[in-house]
Amino acid sequence: MYLLAYCLFSTFFKFCHRLKITGKENIPKSDAFIVVANHASYYDPLVLAASLYPRKVYFMAKMELFKIPGFAFVIRKLGAFPVKREGFDRKSLTRAFELIKDKEAIGMFPEGTRVRADASRQIFQGAAYLASKTGAGVLPVRICGTEKIMAEGKRFPRLAKINVNIGIPLKLNGVNKEDLAVFSAKIMEEIEKL
Repeated sequence: MYLLAYCLFSTFFKFCHRLKITGKENIPKSDAFIVVANHASYYDPLVLAASLYPRKVYFMAKMELFKIPGFAFVIRKLGAFPVKREGFDRKSLTRAFELIKDKEAIGMFPEGTRVRADASRQIFQGAAYLASKTGAGVLPVRICGTEKIMAEGKRFPRLAKINVNIGIPLKLNGVNKEDLAVFSAKIMEEIEKL
């Protein structure tokens, strides 16, 4: 099902949104990694997954999405797993640890939800925590253009160009709680630079 979804969405993004991807050479070929990106649109997980193919990305997705009949079935089949955005979610962390142990890629949006570029944002420390506990690299990615596809107040999508810039993986070694906040800010800084 993942391959079929990739073919459909990749074709759609290339032809309708002139998807341009730079930095594909930075994607780890076989090691586990945590991909983190900015989040401005519902399109972002699909664009990110299409950009990182052939690596399959297992997204941590907000719990509320798994309460939508039909949709929950599809996103589970595509590898997404639920996470509570508030507090400590042992079940989702256990799943993330298993995936990293199996050398898979995990997708996360440190802002936790869609955020406009000019809006103030809260940065969650989940990616930094996972990296510190597992040694997995953090792959920063900047997605540009998806916020124009379905702008606020619009009823129909627009044909906006999408650019995806993939950065160099970051490593986090030996941390304490204070370091997690610093590293989380560093991740967002690297995304902004892209």
